Amino acid sequence: MYAGDGRLIDLVACYQSPAPDASGFAEFVRDAVRDVAEWGGGKVQVGEELNMPAPQDGGSPGCFDAVAAGIAAAFEERERLGVDVEIGVNSAGMADPAFWRRLADTVGVEHLEALDYIGLDAFPDVFHPIPHDRLAASVTYLLERFRSVTAESGVPESTPIHVTETGWPTGADRDEATQRFVLETVADAALDSGVGVTAYEFFGLRDGHSGAEWTSRFGLLRDDYTPKPAFHAVRDLIAGRSTS
Repeated sequence: MYAGDGRLIDLVACYQSPAPDASGFAEFVRDAVRDVAEWGGGKVQVGEELNMPAPQDGGSPGCFDAVAAGIAAAFEERERLGVDVEIGVNSAGMADPAFWRRLADTVGVEHLEALDYIGLDAFPDVFHPIPHDRLAASVTYLLERFRSVTAESGVPESTPIHVTETGWPTGADRDEATQRFVLETVADAALDSGVGVTAYEFFGLRDGHSGAEWTSRFGLLRDDYTPKPAFHAVRDLIAGRSTS
């Protein structure tokens, strides 16, 4: 556990079940809130990419009811303990109005409006190539749509947006200089989008295996912990953009 010196915990409570189990997931989320509080505070994301099929949470039976029960349990446990733990949910990719309407209907207005953040997992130019002269504009559109779709579903526009996963891997046809360019471009566009992005999180600090396929090479460091050019760019980004 890498904690201490003011570091806050970011815990994702995934729902993975072969059968509907809303009550079991609610208890799991209660445990997550207690754990994060004991570790010094941070946030608990209830569910992971509910809009995506298996292996993500959207592939588990009863996932919407489970996440709704988990959100309710998270708020109850936080109030019972009197602790400072943020509660949020996320989705991946281009915002889908039908998904957010269904989530809003299941979660309920009271809890939807009480969320501390809504998260977006986004990997521009990874799974669907984007011309690099259009990359910044594409990121801005992605986030503006996320804000408008979630607002139409009932999420207050004042609710912060967290980019909960992003990155760009290196590989045979993905050089390290391009990784740096993409990560800088996407981060600047997201943070300057004007839609309320207050947190920005990279998918991986270190490659799982620098000699493997690109899916194992999202890291800012190689697997021997030597830095790629993107590492220095992200370090500069943190120094220049951090508010505390």
